Amino acid sequence: MVGKNFFCSDQAYASGNHLTSGVPEVFALRSGTSFLNVDQDRRFGIPQEDRICPCCTMRAVDNARHTLAECPAMDAARNSLQLKLPWYLKNFRAPFVQNALMGGTDLELVCGPETAVRRAVVEAAKAFWRRARCAREDGRDDYCRLEAR
Repeated sequence: MVGKNFFCSDQAYASGNHLTSGVPEVFALRSGTSFLNVDQDRRFGIPQEDRICPCCTMRAVDNARHTLAECPAMDAARNSLQLKLPWYLKNFRAPFVQNALMGGTDLELVCGPETAVRRAVVEAAKAFWRRARCAREDGRDDYCRLEAR
């Protein structure tokens, strides 16, 4: 089931719209092939503790948890995401919230199988990860300012 696991309806996948929908970012996070240094530097044999976030000065490992919950460079994107989420998904440090916002099974457990809340959370999460990838590629967060709406 494409829609359940990877935030993409079967219709969007069949039409090719999944390529700009945020699905590639979420799939890459789940499969360990994301734009984050924790995944990119693995190919070069760099120790995990040396896969540092290039966007901030915290010297933290550049992984999904850091990007979602800690990185100061992602504050604007994180604030935008929080505005779109129900109260029980606003603690980005909670493991079940991280799992849900990365397309994991916790999303269905928390929001139900196919509800308006779940769809809104999915769209907000995809926008956050697209924005995080864009900020990395362009070197600044305002590149994706339209995603913040």
